[in-house]
Amino acid sequence: MKLPVRFWVHLLSHLVLVAILAGLLAGWVGTFFEALAGHSGAATDGARVGDVGTAFGFCMLALLLLGALTVTGELFGLARPYSRDAPYRNEAQAMYRKVLLIAVALLSWGGLASATLIGSLMRSG
Repeated sequence: MKLPVRFWVHLLSHLVLVAILAGLLAGWVGTFFEALAGHSGAATDGARVGDVGTAFGFCMLALLLLGALTVTGELFGLARPYSRDAPYRNEAQAMYRKVLLIAVALLSWGGLASATLIGSLMRSG
């Protein structure tokens, strides 16, 4: 059975809200890493470390928000983009969880890559 458009709109709007919240706060993490690079003994490009730190902050904050809001809402039935008595419930539940797993995997890999890049930038100087 094909999932209705309302399901996709609800799911994507929730993911966009998480991305906006994480994006608003990610700049602080970038500023933190930029200041950390400025105080380190190695002569690093602080602006570059700050940009990578912002990417790291976005990934980590989005992961925290997904875990706190989306996964908790799905597990306890508080925030689901499908109704309990919908005929497409099983398919919608499987697709919703698949999208969440893909988002968590992408953010985890992005956080790992940016953390590795920060480490190499701070080390190489």
